[in-house]
Amino acid sequence: MQLNLMLTYLGQSHTVVNSQPSEIDVTDVVSDSSKVTSGAMFVAIKGFSVDGHDFIPDAVSRGAQVVMVQKQVAVPDDVTLVVVENTREGLSAMAGAFYDFPAAKMTMVGITGTNGKTTTANLCASMLEAAGNNVGVISTIDWRYNGQTHASSMTTPDAVELQKGLAQMYAAGVTHVVM
Repeated sequence: MQLNLMLTYLGQSHTVVNSQPSEIDVTDVVSDSSKVTSGAMFVAIKGFSVDGHDFIPDAVSRGAQVVMVQKQVAVPDDVTLVVVENTREGLSAMAGAFYDFPAAKMTMVGITGTNGKTTTANLCASMLEAAGNNVGVISTIDWRYNGQTHASSMTTPDAVELQKGLAQMYAAGVTHVVM
């Protein structure tokens, strides 16, 4: 997907350094430098104990052609830098844009609370299925749709994992998602 189109969904001010966004085709969006492939956008997230900005050299060496940061850093001239105020929000927007906003194409049901979320999600999914809908379920344990079960890699999926999973569900014909 072209970087200039992705940036229209950013929702925050940004500065692009080192290139023309219309000339860049982003092949993936990642926040884990070990998952970078050639042509990817690496989004550096400052966490509680680790700062993704420290992994920019690794991401670039693995082929990142775009790096999103929230502080000015040095990158090679052939790498495009996108400077934003908040990379965590930027990651969410870029993942949504890259996967073509799959949640907007399905009916989403969110369950929150302290106790009973899994039971409530399963009951809700059962009712939607009984009404003839193709339902996907995202829980802390797994992702389920079309008779398939995929283990969750973390309790709460990050923006990229969520958008990618929702895009896969949509492509598989899921119309309703309970999470």
